[in-house]
Amino acid sequence: MNLLKRVGKKRNQAALMKQVESLQSDLQKRRQLIRVQEELLAARNKATQEIAQQKKAGKDVSEEVQNKSRSVKKIKSAQEELDRFQAQFEANLSSLPNIPHESVPVGASAENNLEVAKKGTPKIFDFEPLSHEILGEKRGWFDFSQAAKITGRAVFNFKRFCRKTRARFDSVHARYANVAGLYGSHPALHRE
Repeated sequence: MNLLKRVGKKRNQAALMKQVESLQSDLQKRRQLIRVQEELLAARNKATQEIAQQKKAGKDVSEEVQNKSRSVKKIKSAQEELDRFQAQFEANLSSLPNIPHESVPVGASAENNLEVAKKGTPKIFDFEPLSHEILGEKRGWFDFSQAAKITGRAVFNFKRFCRKTRARFDSVHARYANVAGLYGSHPALHRE
């Protein structure tokens, strides 16, 4: 957490610093919830031992059994609260950005990036290149309107030719993933 705070301070990212501070307070609350649950479990275990000893001595333990059943309900509710909090904590934790390497320059935009290596030369077209989504729709590969009807969002739907190509890609990808243990995903196309 301290490393993330330093990165946020160095890169002047107030939102990251605020998120880290929130996670630190959540971590304290999580520890407190765990402590409460462990105390309740210890009390239940102690009560179980006392009930067993009193039963051996032939004493009436009905009141202690009722107290124990109430403590079991408290333990269950404490566990549910901890589980809910843990799920929220893990979701917040997974939303943290990756930490950039120390060699990455601090800058306001991509223009501040340092070019380390360049291979080949960029193609120069005598026309304005189209984006993938426009080209795919023009060529009849994607059907955004059909996808919007199906999903309620403007994601794409492959048409016939593209479905076959995608199916081939998926089968090859799956075969090599199984053989070489490689995993990957495809970029999603969608319209804002």
